[in-house]
Amino acid sequence: MAAPTLTKAEFPSTGIHKKKTTGYSTVIVFSPDVDGTFEVNVNGTRGQVPTNWKGKITKKVADGIWLSDKLEVTHEEEKKGRVKVAAGGSTEDVAVTVSNSTDTSPPVITKDVPTIP
Repeated sequence: MAAPTLTKAEFPSTGIHKKKTTGYSTVIVFSPDVDGTFEVNVNGTRGQVPTNWKGKITKKVADGIWLSDKLEVTHEEEKKGRVKVAAGGSTEDVAVTVSNSTDTSPPVITKDVPTIP
């Protein structure tokens, strides 16, 4: 099986959760060769060790457009030193990949995704 092609990823304007205890997040991926068995991986870019989210494709939206509405935080962001986390949400650039049983797509960067602390 060849590596899947991922052309774009979009997140709802409500944002993605940054904590393990705050629920699921949603992403829409655009790919001509994804199906309901594929895994979605999202990696943040902030902190010494960024936030990581994982999930599976949960629904086909249209041809080449897929939903994953069960993204879970698998690793919370680790900051250097004693940097305080802002009380309100912020934005973060994230890298999104999709994986089939044998391969992973090259990452697609989505800029300024709203985050929910």
